[in-house]
Amino acid sequence: MGIDERSWKRRQRYLTVFMDLESKRWVFVSPTRQKDTLKGFLDFLRTHNGNPSSVRHFSCDLSGAYVQGIREHFLHAAVTADRFHLVNLVNDAVDVVRRRAEERQGAETDPFPLAEEPGDPERQGTNPSEGSAGFPAYAGMGRPNALKESFRDLFSMRPKETEVNLKQWLHWASHSRLSPMVKLARTFREQKSAILRWFSTRLSNGLLEGLNSLFQAARAKARG
Repeated sequence: MGIDERSWKRRQRYLTVFMDLESKRWVFVSPTRQKDTLKGFLDFLRTHNGNPSSVRHFSCDLSGAYVQGIREHFLHAAVTADRFHLVNLVNDAVDVVRRRAEERQGAETDPFPLAEEPGDPERQGTNPSEGSAGFPAYAGMGRPNALKESFRDLFSMRPKETEVNLKQWLHWASHSRLSPMVKLARTFREQKSAILRWFSTRLSNGLLEGLNSLFQAARAKARG
């Protein structure tokens, strides 16, 4: 079962959409995106003679509300972190890093080389390149790009390689001295099992993402 959210009004009003990823059909839509949204889906299944215990896997983002709701109301189901959202989270963190750098320095060049520059008082202590030894192919990039590209490339690795490389990536991001990446690494570490599960289930919300245009078109038509 895929879970994704869709904005439907200004001021950040959202719908939560549930899709059967096998049949590729919408199953349930809720006007909320809270933990209780999963309780609503559970009640919907029971009301319509569905079997909640038959739902074995959920693919969703790392929203605490969704994950907690699944754990409380679907005890037999496992959570797979959606690859699309994971990559977007890394991209967003890199964007924040670059915006802050441009605001501080007004520089167009990359202010974050992979290795620590000697004599820079703001980079004393933890070496921001710590953990990068396992990713030599990215040695020519600045830290933000190196972290972004190395994370993206995890998804092309064999499952047996992934756990070790993800652990090393988390260590690298945690010691990067880039606060958005450090924060993201903390979130990823907490949800590590859901991230690693993708490599066995290969579940994806790509179809749900592609249907966003249909939601927007329907909303526009309703206004007309």
